[in-house]
Amino acid sequence: MKIRYLMVFVVLVTACLGCKFSSIFSEGEFSNADDHFSIKFPGGSGSVVTAHGTAKNKYIRTAGNAYSKDLDNRSHDFRSYEVNAFDLKTDPPTDAPSERAILAMGLNGWDGEPETTSKEVTINGMKALDSVRTITLGAASMTFREVVFWSDKEKMLYVLRIAATKKENVTTPEAENYINSFKYSNS
Repeated sequence: MKIRYLMVFVVLVTACLGCKFSSIFSEGEFSNADDHFSIKFPGGSGSVVTAHGTAKNKYIRTAGNAYSKDLDNRSHDFRSYEVNAFDLKTDPPTDAPSERAILAMGLNGWDGEPETTSKEVTINGMKALDSVRTITLGAASMTFREVVFWSDKEKMLYVLRIAATKKENVTTPEAENYINSFKYSNS
């Protein structure tokens, strides 16, 4: 009888430690050498979904790669974190009048809409365009925060997107840490 209790105890402890260690091991940065960036997704790099050639932008001919992670799916506290990486080596924005115009391309036309607020920011020494908009359809609403970076050396345009059902979730410490952890490599 005591052996059964001991076995149950050992199984429970092992399961708990396994859960604890898996969360520790997945805390690292997510990086992609092909798209030259790294970032820390909330909750770690585990369960990040990679979809090549699925990121779309009406100003960019070639589809980019999307890296995403959803949190609290199917709840009133839903949040989605995504990086869209566009390689513009074959189609560089040489006719863009300024770096801000290149960054605005990443907003896919939302920059001029009345529900959108945008500001130029510097994050970790990199210039970026930080944009927030809320879209409401009936009783449902969704807030999007997009931070766009441009690497002139790599000719890469990065769009960090946070989508949330609660507007305040796009500016929480979790969201700020995600954005501030972004780095592109200048290899």
